[in-house]
Amino acid sequence: MSVKRKIMLGLSYIALAWAMMHFIKHEPWRFSDIAIAFNVDRSSPAISPMVADLKSIANAGAAARYQLSKDLQSDALLVQRAVEYLYPIRIVSLNAPVFAANTEVIPSNCAVLARRATVLAYVCE
Repeated sequence: MSVKRKIMLGLSYIALAWAMMHFIKHEPWRFSDIAIAFNVDRSSPAISPMVADLKSIANAGAAARYQLSKDLQSDALLVQRAVEYLYPIRIVSLNAPVFAANTEVIPSNCAVLARRATVLAYVCE
């Protein structure tokens, strides 16, 4: 390898090291923040209280499938979060206990299975 090539290679390594140090120094995050993402309870800010209550009811119950009420189905973000966060418990469209908001009116032929701060689960005959 020629001397000129060695000098160019050395300068390339120096430029690369400078760019990496500049990137690390001027980014708004720290490498120590990456480890925080793997804490067990780190996802809680991304999960709404309603979805956390759904998970609480689903974990306490024996059903492997639930359906969402019409009011809850109208919120696409809630549906997405529920499907992802409740897995392996399935959200289906028929023949399963129903999750509903506490403010919803429950039909008279239905019985409440569980109630949390924001949601409840009920089953109809």
